[in-house]
Amino acid sequence: MIRANVIWSATRFGSWPVWATILLAAAQMVQAQSILGTNLIVNGDAEMGKAGTDLKTPVATIPGWTTQSGKPTVLPYNATGYVQLTDPTPPHPGFQYFAAAFPSLPAVISQTIDISPAASLINAGNAEFIGSAYMGSIGGLSMGTQMAIAFQNANGQTFSTVIVGSFMFPLATSGTSGMFFQQQIGLVPVGTVRVTISLTLQDGNLDTGVADSLSFMLTQVGNKPSLGTNLVVNGGAEAGPNAALPAHALYVPGWSTTKNEASVAPYGGAAWVSPTDPGPPDRGTSVFCGWLDSTDLFQDVDVSAAASLIDSAQVTYVVSGWLGGSNSVIAATLTYEFFDWSGKQLAPTAGLTPGSFNGFRLIETEYSGTLPAGTRRVRIILNFRSSDSLADNIAFVLSVPNGPPVITPGGVVSASAFGGFTSIGQGSWIEIYGINLALDTRGWTGADFNNGVAPTSLDGVKVSVGGVPAFIDFISPTQIDALVPTNAPTGVQELTVTTATGTSDGFGIIVNQTEPGLLAPSSFLIGDKQYLAALFTDGSFAIPQNAISGVPSRPAKPGDTLIVYGVGFGAVSGGFAAGTLVNQQNSLTTPVQFLFGTTLATLSYYGLAPSYTGLYQFNVVVPNVPNNNAMPISFTLGGVKGSQTLYVAVQN
Repeated sequence: MIRANVIWSATRFGSWPVWATILLAAAQMVQAQSILGTNLIVNGDAEMGKAGTDLKTPVATIPGWTTQSGKPTVLPYNATGYVQLTDPTPPHPGFQYFAAAFPSLPAVISQTIDISPAASLINAGNAEFIGSAYMGSIGGLSMGTQMAIAFQNANGQTFSTVIVGSFMFPLATSGTSGMFFQQQIGLVPVGTVRVTISLTLQDGNLDTGVADSLSFMLTQVGNKPSLGTNLVVNGGAEAGPNAALPAHALYVPGWSTTKNEASVAPYGGAAWVSPTDPGPPDRGTSVFCGWLDSTDLFQDVDVSAAASLIDSAQVTYVVSGWLGGSNSVIAATLTYEFFDWSGKQLAPTAGLTPGSFNGFRLIETEYSGTLPAGTRRVRIILNFRSSDSLADNIAFVLSVPNGPPVITPGGVVSASAFGGFTSIGQGSWIEIYGINLALDTRGWTGADFNNGVAPTSLDGVKVSVGGVPAFIDFISPTQIDALVPTNAPTGVQELTVTTATGTSDGFGIIVNQTEPGLLAPSSFLIGDKQYLAALFTDGSFAIPQNAISGVPSRPAKPGDTLIVYGVGFGAVSGGFAAGTLVNQQNSLTTPVQFLFGTTLATLSYYGLAPSYTGLYQFNVVVPNVPNNNAMPISFTLGGVKGSQTLYVAVQN
């Protein structure tokens, strides 16, 4: 066998193309900022501290928040006369929510969040934010409930403020209560070091604003554009609950509202659209519908990962949906709008309608065009004129026809299951992410080898590192897996991808003589610890027993031999160059050591794995160490400690 099916046969991970896409999953760029990808609002769910009993006596304090005006309070769900868990609420409502005691007019609470740890990302224009909350009212009017996000410099000066919510809408008849999802996305202004979150809850005596599940998160601007896939979240109405009218679905994942919440209902029922009425062939069990007259749903689609291609007018889109209802007069419609990160609309609002018809049905409609230059987000809006307005299978898909290959920012890393480093090594495996990287998807086969040497071109796709051809293992329109040539020059080098449509711009990357990493795929992250994929000879892994469903495992014992795989460890005896299949045992020319905790282990083999290329194998004998299901394991290469923090399970 040429590739790694022998390694993974016992684990059901398959051959190289499979573990290249599963275990070597989409590269996650290593960020120094630990605040990315987590909710930065303290007590955004109102669960800290005690709740009040009614709207007449507010709680004294709300942990994490400062009262700016009025009488903010916290109430428990299911209290008589207030929000019930049977009303529209967040997916995970907890026990409490925010409200305004009477009289407030309005009640405002705030907190300031330090985001300076992400300064380098922010100042490079690469930090996005996601602000969201569930908002609504007790009694039927939201009364202008809103969450404001103010982006500020170190002196407290505000660059800009984004409003999440800020609308008034009747929910239904008087006495109906509930909360609905609201979200805004955008680019964090350069220079921002702190963010002030303010929640405003209006109180009108008969109707009072309420909120729950407030969230503010930072993420990195996308670097892997999704082409050919639907970018609409929950476009088929299948991700959350449904409820037959006149009841309302408790929440609709992915979708926000501006006036009255639309709902999701099951197909079938008296005087309602049936599974046999005209509609999508893959309609599933649920359909979007109006709850009251004149309702809507919307969501923002982030397309910023394709920014460079969008700005050169190379990105096309297809927007589509199945729209309908009981007749064409009240049929649902779909509109879409293009915005830059500042909120400027870049083209007139456009829309889709199903045309004329009678009787319950949904009709497929679509439109294609070119994204306006500068587009970073696209707003998709569903409008429902009545409870009999229907929509399903909403989609927004990007493509770049006949464009040259583009490597996305941060789109080159060493093999992600082996550490995913932003520097690469001579003779080491790398992953390249982008768009138009290939016209098809496949991995190399035995027929692609010539006298035991791997191909440097696969279906016309080539990669150059510092002017030297790399070996191509796997190609797809958005990912290439390649082996860096042994003779690639070190230092800062230019990496390019060439296809039949052209050559990409050069991508600057640091090439070192070595860039060692051990196989520790993300699927081996157990709790908060990253385990090494250390194999016994029977195919089991040295991790806690039954820690990963479907993966055979057991702790190792002193004296056991574990097989460990790595990449980027450098030269070996015998002079095997990257790209050449290894036909005999060999050994590293640079000293290597493995330690269990601080105890040195014996290595019975340390070199390139026979019958493979670019893959290193270490047969590690477990030393006499204490029992520990999370035993730290590390290595040094030439006296330099590896940068991964890894664990194995050891039990005597």
